[in-house]
Amino acid sequence: MKKVLVKALAAAGLALTALTSQAAFVGSTPASNDVIGIKEGWFDADLYLIAGALTNITVEFIGKEASYTNRFYLNNAQIFTTGSVPGSSSIVGVNPGLINFAFFSNLGGANPFAASVTNGNNQSPLTDFVNYFVTFDDSVVNGITPSSGSTVLLAFDDTGAGPDDNHDDMVIRLTITNGSFGVPEPGTMALLGAGLLGVAGLARRRQRAA
Repeated sequence: MKKVLVKALAAAGLALTALTSQAAFVGSTPASNDVIGIKEGWFDADLYLIAGALTNITVEFIGKEASYTNRFYLNNAQIFTTGSVPGSSSIVGVNPGLINFAFFSNLGGANPFAASVTNGNNQSPLTDFVNYFVTFDDSVVNGITPSSGSTVLLAFDDTGAGPDDNHDDMVIRLTITNGSFGVPEPGTMALLGAGLLGVAGLARRRQRAA
């Protein structure tokens, strides 16, 4: 059992250290963003759940400015579309780690899944492709923004009307009460990974001494 624990901790530390290369960058939505207003947050973000196993998440559809039909999926199940009435839904049993969510858009065509973006594979807003913006509801644009919290807004851009950073085509809010959401930052995740590796090393030393 000790060997398994040591290997698991070491693997987790290495995985978290590797995340530094995937860190998002800080940016802001424009003042003309009518659904959530001007916000500062993270582009190209991978969103993680830091909590115990099987956490419940409240998912809220805040609003949209889109003529396309956009969809939000969590744990491989459709939760809301842009045709839904704004409201909330409780999702039971979400595992910690990279959250399994995705946005889909029909881009005005018949195919409901013509374009998509999944957590862990977000696109740059500088390219003409669907992507989303992560914010922990920061309305002060100063180049510094929270990278974790118990409530997070996901603002989807379906690239309608051009690649214009209009991240209000579908806005989703996720909330938990017994953990937090986090976006990897350079240094932060590396320190966490180094900490886990340190714990693994300590466990190995204790095992040899036993």
